[in-house]
Parts: sequence; C-alpha cells; structure tokens
Amino acid sequence: MGGKAKIAPQIASYLESVRQVDQLYIEPFVGAANIIARMSGRRAAYDAHPDLILMWNALQQGWRPPSEVSPELHASLRRAEPSALRAFVGFGCSFGGKFFGGYARSAKERNFAASAIRSLDRKLATLDGVTFERCYFQELKPSGALVYCDPPYAGTAGFSVGRFDHVLFWEVIRQWSATNTVIISECQAPDDFEIVKEIIAPCGLRSADGTLKPRVEYLFRHRRG
Repeated sequence: MGGKAKIAPQIASYLESVRQVDQLYIEPFVGAANIIARMSGRRAAYDAHPDLILMWNALQQGWRPPSEVSPELHASLRRAEPSALRAFVGFGCSFGGKFFGGYARSAKERNFAASAIRSLDRKLATLDGVTFERCYFQELKPSGALVYCDPPYAGTAGFSVGRFDHVLFWEVIRQWSATNTVIISECQAPDDFEIVKEIIAPCGLRSADGTLKPRVEYLFRHRRG
C-alpha cells in the first residue's frame, strides 16, 4: 500500500505544474525514488533508512547489485549491519517490496533481483546531480523549496526505522508550508489540509467478498488562511 511506481507520471506532472522556475525540489521520504527520478532541475533526496541511502550512494558510485539472490543470502542479511546490499535484497527481493517481508517467489520463476536491477538502472539514468542523504524529516529546514512527502500511511506497517510519529509529521508540515510549497501523498489528512489532486491507481484493492475496488491516491496541501 502506498507504492508510487505506477502513478509516478501523474504525481510528477502535478508537482512540476506547481513548481516555480529553478525551485529546489526536495523529498524527505525518497524511498524507491519513483517520483524524484521523473523530476527535473535541482533535486535533493533524504530518507531515514540507513541501508536505503547507502544503496543509492553506492549505485551512483558505480556499484552493481547481484543479478541473483538466494533464499540463504536473503535470510543472512535480515539482521546484518546496514549496507547497500542489504537494502537491495531487503526491498528488491522481498515479497511486495516490503523490507525483508519474506523472500520473493513466483510461480513463473521470475528473477526478482534482475527485475530490480533493471528498475534501478532506469532511474539512475535520470538521477545525475541528485544528492542522497540520511536524515529524519523533522531535522530538515527547507526554505523556498517544493517539498513532496510520501510518508508511511497512517494505519499501515510501512515504516522500517522505528515507529513513525504522524502527529509530529503534520505539525512539521504546517511549519514548512509557511515558506515552502509542500505536497503530501496520503489517504487522509487533518482538517486544515485540502485535496489538490485525486488519482485512481491502476491496481485495485480486493475486498472481503472478492470485489476489486479501485484504489484512490490523494495529494494534499495545507489550507492557508
């Protein structure tokens, strides 16, 4: 829940439409870099996940992940020290892309490691000049920037670096909104935030009775005044 790969073009298009000329673009929750890879101009990426930032920095420096990952390697890295390899295996070779959420398998014998490498290569081709740094969102002090936030959704188990403080998050967003253009992806938001775009995701959610329902993604912005 919350993956942006399939709706990244729509999100990036909206972000560019509200961006000022030569405005710095910042992502405090860069994750898989699905959005920032589609943005132009000056860009800066942050994330609290140590392995993830190590991976992006290593990839930018020419590191190549293994094209095959065994169940044994996957299991051995689960409690290993942070590393670029651990991020690649933990996210790219795990069920549903959830960090070590179970070794990814497919009835069609799909090579998840090779697929992940192809995805990373496509993104890397557009990430020249982007800086990747480890940082908790509340430590950032942006000013005059376009900030896109894709935090762990409330009510989901999507944060793998401690417990995510949603109350603090919205308070920080209010502060940032005074001097920045801040857009947030979420399913819900406090009353002082408004929906600025609604996106129907191509993959739906199946209800208890088996009915496939479309998944709606919302972009929010702080309501001023």
